Amino acid sequence: MYYYDTKRDSTGLWIEENKYRQKYTKKSESVFTTENGYMGIRGTQDFPTIAECKGMFVRGFFSKATKDEVVELINCPNLSEVYITTKGKVISLDTCKIENYNRKFNVETGELVFQCDFLLENNIINIKSRRFVSYSDLHLFCQQLVITLADGNDLDMAVKVGINGQMTNSGVAHIRKTECGVRNNTVMEYIGNTDDSEIDIMMALDYEGTDDAKNYGLERRSIYEKRKIKLVKNKPVTLTKYAMVFTNVEEPDITKTDKISRIIENRKKGFAKLFDEHLQEVYKFWKNAEIKIDGISVEDEAAIKYSQLQLFGMIPKDTDRVSIAAKGLSGEGYKGHVFWDSEIYMLPFFCYTNPEMAKRLLIYRYNGLSGAFKKAKEYGYKGAMYPWESAFEGKEETPLFAALNIETGKANPVWSGRKEHHVSADIAYAIINYYHMTKDEEFMHKYGYEMLIEISKFWESRSVEKNGRLEILDIIGPDEYDEHIDNNTFTNYMAKYCVGQTLIELKKLKENDNNFYEKLSDKTKYEDNILGLEEFVRNIYIPQVNKDGIIPQDDTFLSKKELPDIDKYKNSQVKQSVLLDYTRDQVVDTQAIKQADVVMLLNLFPQLYSPDIVKKNVLFYEKRTLHDSSLSYCAHAQACANIGELDMAQNFFKKALEVDLVDNPYDSTDGLHAAAMGGIYNCLIQGFAGVSADDSALYITPHLPKEWKKMEFVVMYKGCRLEIRVSHDKVDIYKTGDTSYPLCISINNNIMTMEANQQQLSA
Repeated sequence: MYYYDTKRDSTGLWIEENKYRQKYTKKSESVFTTENGYMGIRGTQDFPTIAECKGMFVRGFFSKATKDEVVELINCPNLSEVYITTKGKVISLDTCKIENYNRKFNVETGELVFQCDFLLENNIINIKSRRFVSYSDLHLFCQQLVITLADGNDLDMAVKVGINGQMTNSGVAHIRKTECGVRNNTVMEYIGNTDDSEIDIMMALDYEGTDDAKNYGLERRSIYEKRKIKLVKNKPVTLTKYAMVFTNVEEPDITKTDKISRIIENRKKGFAKLFDEHLQEVYKFWKNAEIKIDGISVEDEAAIKYSQLQLFGMIPKDTDRVSIAAKGLSGEGYKGHVFWDSEIYMLPFFCYTNPEMAKRLLIYRYNGLSGAFKKAKEYGYKGAMYPWESAFEGKEETPLFAALNIETGKANPVWSGRKEHHVSADIAYAIINYYHMTKDEEFMHKYGYEMLIEISKFWESRSVEKNGRLEILDIIGPDEYDEHIDNNTFTNYMAKYCVGQTLIELKKLKENDNNFYEKLSDKTKYEDNILGLEEFVRNIYIPQVNKDGIIPQDDTFLSKKELPDIDKYKNSQVKQSVLLDYTRDQVVDTQAIKQADVVMLLNLFPQLYSPDIVKKNVLFYEKRTLHDSSLSYCAHAQACANIGELDMAQNFFKKALEVDLVDNPYDSTDGLHAAAMGGIYNCLIQGFAGVSADDSALYITPHLPKEWKKMEFVVMYKGCRLEIRVSHDKVDIYKTGDTSYPLCISINNNIMTMEANQQQLSA
């Protein structure tokens, strides 16, 4: 059940909160985050509240609390807060009597709007605010307040705004050195520096709205301005902030003069013009991203669009030095680190709708090769062993230990960073999938082939000879409730696929561009490793389907006992509630699954097994899955759609839509679930619409719920923009522009050719 209401008006589609509830504060701050891939500002109220968790995050701006800790994305100085006082009282949602509260987020434009009536004695003060982070100028944040005395006698008010540098990451202040000042008699400036990374953050804030004399002041690590305003009944006062944010991570040469001139230029344009420029970029995004479904509720439509817009707000628009963190730029969760989620759950959305952005995510991994080499060497392996968690430098950032074990008093080891190695195969899979979708030879020559070779070398060295075959021992697959196991089917097959595809692609490269092949081979020692890679593909052990038609998750999973009362934990509102009744070791010894593992393999390779085997395994493993990860519902929705279990698929799809929007105040408090948002797209396009691709063809096999009459969406395939419409009995494909080559397309298992000059194909 959604917590937020839905409304459509002339300005777009909104999700909204119509009652202020203090216990939902942190959740709504995450949900109402405005972000643009450079910076993200949590949707804190304009005015201070008791339960708030303010947050502003800038990509690449990391620091360590101590030398022994991993880096985290810094909670930057706050730009959005406003302090208003009148008659000795502070305007606050917690201390004032309020009426007509409404806060809403436009899921089509990214604008956050607030309005509320504050009742003070005999006065009614109506305050409206609007804010957005710009898609047209990624360094720009704008906020506008309109204050109106709706009833009562004239009021004198004091308004204080500024740059609050007293922010921390759960109590840790990363910015130690600050400079604050006023430039051009109007612009507040803040410069902060971290001790360990020597990274500067530079902020400038301009503010307009009244002719009252400006009164600037300094507080510890902060600068502010106070103004007095006089409220007269029914005469609105408009106050507008223009803020610019920079770091020397990506703008090392920017000067104070540059910052000031840019913010003055933006102020001259005004809020309305800047918002219109922002909208033009938003409209470009929706041209390829929009999914139209005839038969879906407006609430579900809003949830789908919300997930897409937030995902777009998380991806870096103009750099390959960072990727999408697990929480995007919406909170402190997971310290701003990047996981396998980026390649497996999020990248397909961009690969299908904006391949250039997908490419930048993969180049980020290329930039992290040195960290992958270092980790492989530390563990005694060859090639590139990618970190489980990475940040700006691309090296391993997973902490070695987590919270203390309450029984032993000792810190619990974090095994994922040491044993969850499938991330390297996930990256290779994403490279191969991107190449199949785009035929981007330039990317492969500069980055892709080298990454595939180095990842393949790692997998060959990671295997050991045992039982007359090659095995991968002491591993963790996607199911993190299954630790220290041997021959995880997901991991072993992904490794085999990636090494096998590397051999295939390098053979083609040698035939088509031998000069480049020889240079690449000299750099990577590929020729020296071919025999080992070929042996790996021939001999790596893949657990086989048993007599009951079940694919073993690993060597021991099927011999474990089932978890008693599993439905109790599957249906719990509290994630990982099973760990309240059992120790982690006890859970590991059962058939309790945290999230999709074998099921995820079947999603990635829909033609790997017969339909009967796929269906049997999806149903078998779902019964044992607790869905204790936000990644699980979307994966099972996609899998159930592909096997024709549409009632189950819709149920899981609904739960996937609700991951961040559900009526639960304790979900999403530390940030949004970026991978789940990507998974929503995957279960729509790859599940219900049945779209997949390989080197030879684009496949479309729809599985629409009976309530849906048709779906319309865009897929970018091998440089072509394809508008696809699927219904229960027909698929129509419209191509924009001619191409120099035909496209092979399979519709409901019928192979067809779309000729180079052909604009439409139907079946």
